[in-house]
Amino acid sequence: MRTPGEIEDALNQDLAWRRTELHSMLAQIRVASGPALNCLCRAGVALLYAHWEGYSKKALSDYLRYVARRKLKASELVDCFVAMAFEAKIAKEQDMSRTRRSIYRITLLREDSRPHIPSGDGVDTQSNLNSDLCFEIMHSLGLDPSAFETKKMLMDYSLLAARNKIAHGEYINISPEDYETLHYEVISMIETMRNIIMDAVDNRKYRKQIALASG
Repeated sequence: MRTPGEIEDALNQDLAWRRTELHSMLAQIRVASGPALNCLCRAGVALLYAHWEGYSKKALSDYLRYVARRKLKASELVDCFVAMAFEAKIAKEQDMSRTRRSIYRITLLREDSRPHIPSGDGVDTQSNLNSDLCFEIMHSLGLDPSAFETKKMLMDYSLLAARNKIAHGEYINISPEDYETLHYEVISMIETMRNIIMDAVDNRKYRKQIALASG
């Protein structure tokens, strides 16, 4: 993930197999009937959530690693990445008092070094990606989540809450019409996540504008 082309290929490849699997499930639901139809709709909702969280986790983690590999100076990075790097470094100094931590934080800022952005583990979606957590992760990476503002109810209830009920053995009735609507909503959200990340890569939104102006 060292070039824009490499991260774009990774995001597209991960989207492709997920889209294929989800379309396969939709095709089965369209021809099913009787008890099998309800069973497939329930299983399909769990699968839709799994692909939404799975794609978001991988795509956002890929972006984090991409930015980390730029090895930019603190003065060149947008503040969220500087904060991430410095807080991770300070957290390792467990014996420091609160005052010394504050002083150390200022020292790090003045050094204008190339901070190490912790990216090895990627982002943590906590296997429970609600809208608040999704937005928080995106903000922590300098990404604008406003495109998902109208999708909060869908994320939290149509996907996450429904997945949890199904996973815990509760019965919920999902019509094939509702499932198909949800299917296309999730595909659209995944594509939106990819587009937001690629826009940030292509326009170098991880860099401060002053750095861009100077080349």
